[in-house]
Amino acid sequence: MKFLIWPYTRLGARKNDALLFCNLGIILLCFAMPSDGQPLTAAAPGVLADFGILAGLALFSVIAGQSKMRLRALGWLIGFWLLAAFVVITARRWTPMVAPVVGVALAYISVVRWRMATRGARRERVLARTAAPVDAPAATHAKPNCARDNEVMLQMMHDLRSPLSTILVMVEKQSAESDCPKQEAFAQSVRDLAQYSLTVAQDFMHLSRAERLDKANFLPVSMLDVGQEAADQTLLLAERKGIDVHIRECGEKLWVSGDYCMLQRAVINLLDNAIKYSNPSTRITLCLKRQGDMARISVIDEGIGIADSVMPQLCEAFFQVQPGSRDGVGMGLALVATVVDAHGGKLSVSSRPGKGSEFSLTFPLMPIPCAEGNRQETRSGYRTGLNPAS
Repeated sequence: MKFLIWPYTRLGARKNDALLFCNLGIILLCFAMPSDGQPLTAAAPGVLADFGILAGLALFSVIAGQSKMRLRALGWLIGFWLLAAFVVITARRWTPMVAPVVGVALAYISVVRWRMATRGARRERVLARTAAPVDAPAATHAKPNCARDNEVMLQMMHDLRSPLSTILVMVEKQSAESDCPKQEAFAQSVRDLAQYSLTVAQDFMHLSRAERLDKANFLPVSMLDVGQEAADQTLLLAERKGIDVHIRECGEKLWVSGDYCMLQRAVINLLDNAIKYSNPSTRITLCLKRQGDMARISVIDEGIGIADSVMPQLCEAFFQVQPGSRDGVGMGLALVATVVDAHGGKLSVSSRPGKGSEFSLTFPLMPIPCAEGNRQETRSGYRTGLNPAS
């Protein structure tokens, strides 16, 4: 038998390099918990997994140093370290190949958390400046810096989408090749985490694009096509909950000037929220109609409703009706409000707790001859079996 002894750590192995024992020091040092008989490499630190933990600790340390609520930030720091150590140790115990995937996911969560903290701090500084006169040269200098920060964040989210998609493919492959229930349960947890991270990245990109919409690039868009394709894309999610989605048309296209993809994304977000907060076997109605010289598209559900106390905050970025939800980070309605504002429209909400909600978007109509002559074609051309409700 040969021994490798470090301060407060102890590791023993046989002559064939098969692990015999290790103590708590090895587990804490290497973020690994190898079992007897495994090769010594099972206790070796994983570069990507440890990078994820170290990146998270560094970013959370920055938050702790800048936060006014230091004890709360310190709690986040300690909690993240314990969670990261537990997840990585568990990953290496069951499926060592998944540990790098967990490391990348942890690093991504750290970046998102850091971004949320910096945006909150920036919002506080803006509110503080509104109470005092602003120096014109300083304000002029701040605009390019803010734009540069947004560009960096957008590029970061774009670059993270590819590895997150790869993580999902790797987890699916690992799950398909494994018959172990424990490994399947762990793979499902990693899959959910990666899917959540990918959703957050996409939400950031959509919101950033909505903030950069230029009316000079708008083209005629049929709100009927927007509504139908949005319903197509959310049909599977609705069917999983046994929810019926009905389209109530007004008999005309309702042409507006705008960006087709962003208008469709806004309606999809409304439908996603309606499905998310509706009980199974209920009904959601997508209604399109003309109101004078305005086009109106409404999403009406029979869900849990919204309390009057949260209405003023409903369209704020990062606000969640149910704090701690893993369905997103609260940017869905913020995107809808941004898209509507960029198109010169109006967002209205009416709700009764326990009865349901109605979200309505109104946009200025275009003259029909002009719209037909320069219309913006739909992007997918795909239709499902949705039947318009009479």
